[in-house]
Amino acid sequence: MGNVAKVLAVGGALASTLFAAVPAQASEEASLPTRTVTKYYGDGKVTTSTEPDYAKAKSAALQAKAAFSCPVDFLCMYQHENGGGAAFILEDPGSGRNGHDDFSKVRCDSCGGSFNDQMSSFVNKTSKTWYWYFDKDGYGEQHNMNWTDKPFNLVPREHDKASSVYSWR
Repeated sequence: MGNVAKVLAVGGALASTLFAAVPAQASEEASLPTRTVTKYYGDGKVTTSTEPDYAKAKSAALQAKAAFSCPVDFLCMYQHENGGGAAFILEDPGSGRNGHDDFSKVRCDSCGGSFNDQMSSFVNKTSKTWYWYFDKDGYGEQHNMNWTDKPFNLVPREHDKASSVYSWR
């Protein structure tokens, strides 16, 4: 076989491999379980939707979508590590004290009723440092939530402990 034929054969094999990955990724995405996303807007509006739980994907490209589902100017808190499970999302409405006093009032059917004591990871795409607390109304241990564009996993002893969250600036 000549050199040109070898190059064409290798190039064709590589192209077929790349094009085969796209349908496989789409197939995996379609088979992912869904999660509930509860979004609180600065004007008081609350919406609930479902989306694929990208954190459960085998493909790294699909796993990366877990962070992309958190919009700019929002704080996104997730039930499981790596941005997985149910999501509770707060819009940063601007200046002043912002947050949520009591996660037990945030409905989450897949969490057993509420988002209280459920958070294991977060994404903070706001311009503020937020703080989460073990207890409602900003009491108990305080933990920083600095800006990050990919899921930040809490240390294991802090999983399922959050009950309130605030930004103080």
